[in-house]
Amino acid sequence: MLFFENYATVEDVINFKQSETPEHDGLLKVPMTASLLQLIDYMADHQVGVVFLHDGEDQIVGLISERDIIRHIAMNALNAFEKPIHMMVRHSVVTCKRRDKLKVVASQMAEQHIRHAAILSDKGEYIGVVSSSDIELFAGKG
Repeated sequence: MLFFENYATVEDVINFKQSETPEHDGLLKVPMTASLLQLIDYMADHQVGVVFLHDGEDQIVGLISERDIIRHIAMNALNAFEKPIHMMVRHSVVTCKRRDKLKVVASQMAEQHIRHAAILSDKGEYIGVVSSSDIELFAGKG
């Protein structure tokens, strides 16, 4: 636990995730023009709980999680499938970098009651996502 508390970084979780599930390597994203059914199919095909949403110029505009989908359906009932998915995107995405201490990132996520943080490269480009589940798995096995 000392390693996790004092030394573990987001990079450690990335490496752990890639060794455990190499098929999830890379940035998973869908266009903001996708339908809700297309989004759900994409997430199911890739067995993930969150994806990035991008605009027509391939720029990331936010993040959509399974919880966002459930909330969208609950609030809009059957009309949820007629509304564009960009209406449910979280535009204020919590971010971190590879070298950030995992303890700090986990604390920020807990304080803000979120389960996913986008990982940014040193150039400020989105490169992936770290989830609270990823952190828990790493802390338990890493």
